[in-house]
Amino acid sequence: MTLSSLEYDYSGDSEWEDFSSSFSVDCADLSALTKTGVPKDIAKVVVWKLGCNKERAIHWVDKKIPALEGGSPRQVMSEEKGIIIIRSLLMKMP
Repeated sequence: MTLSSLEYDYSGDSEWEDFSSSFSVDCADLSALTKTGVPKDIAKVVVWKLGCNKERAIHWVDKKIPALEGGSPRQVMSEEKGIIIIRSLLMKMP
């Protein structure tokens, strides 16, 4: 998996909206993650997938990930098309 393949595989904003709206997160960890600059829709999916755990969510956002060519999700999100790449990665995560 590469950044360009994640960008290419992105199924579109409509699919993302359907996907992200299926996650219901009702915990303080969501606001903790959005306060660090992570967009709310992405934060909601990250927090849900990591079990409503603030430390794990923040760690994941700052962790270097091989699928992101050694960059962290936060680094990738700061680049052009980065949001699309992170959305695509989240949609592929189990």
